[in-house]
Amino acid sequence: MIYFRILLGILGMVILGYGIRCIHKDHYKSALGCFGLSAIFLLTDPTSFQGFLKTGIIAKLNSLGRTVDRIQDTLVEQQESLKDHQAEIKSHQQELSEQQIRIASAQSTIQTQQLQVLDQQTKLDSQETQLRNMQMDLIGTQERISKQQSQIEDVEFLVQNFFSKTRTEQFRASDTNRFVHVKHGNGAFFLCFLLEEPAVINSINGYYDNIPMKPIRSNFSNVMYTIMIGKWNEIKELEYNIRYVADTRDIQKYSKMEVIDGKIYLDGKLLLLNYDHEESNKKLDPPVKTPAEPDNEQDTAGQL
Repeated sequence: MIYFRILLGILGMVILGYGIRCIHKDHYKSALGCFGLSAIFLLTDPTSFQGFLKTGIIAKLNSLGRTVDRIQDTLVEQQESLKDHQAEIKSHQQELSEQQIRIASAQSTIQTQQLQVLDQQTKLDSQETQLRNMQMDLIGTQERISKQQSQIEDVEFLVQNFFSKTRTEQFRASDTNRFVHVKHGNGAFFLCFLLEEPAVINSINGYYDNIPMKPIRSNFSNVMYTIMIGKWNEIKELEYNIRYVADTRDIQKYSKMEVIDGKIYLDGKLLLLNYDHEESNKKLDPPVKTPAEPDNEQDTAGQL
């Protein structure tokens, strides 16, 4: 009790000194409040003051305790709610992790499928290229087969008609409607024959005095031509026998052959003869000659 009394006296004196200081600073209201409070500390009985303090403090402490209890209860509730939220967040995080794993697995599956599709597309492109190559090969094979069939048909036609369609025709220079000639260089002549029927290619054989005629060309339906070297007076006296297999298929044939300005025309169309003269001289044998006869060329002839 004594110590408490001393403590109150000290507090009263301190407050009294602060009031005096406020008077010096002309703070009279503050000084009056300090004097009143100092008087309370200096003149009040410590026992009653202590009871007052105890009653007020205890009530305040009880109120603060209840407030603290309420705060603690609230904190406990919030902690429980926070735990629940944390559990929910953890559950959602787990679900998100599982979803991410499934998404990653799906992405991996999609990538694998894309690679498979790309591989299949590459294989399809390769197969398509192979198919195109096979189609081209088939087209080429079909063309070769068609050509071979045509050749076989020609051979079959030739074989079937070799005897029944064999023709033999005789020609002399006097028959100008069927036999014409033009000059071809020095001492050489183009001899052109108009056959009665178109000839199967490579079926023609020509002779004069039992001597084969070479070369023989027949690229113009029923027209055949060759080259001979010698004097015209000797050539025109020969009889030419031409044997061939007639092509009775629907093939156009020529009906008129004539010489105009040293060139041969078939039905008014120019017959182009571009046979190499020097090579012809190497391959052809001259016909039988009569030494006493002079070379008197009387017909109109031109050089091709």
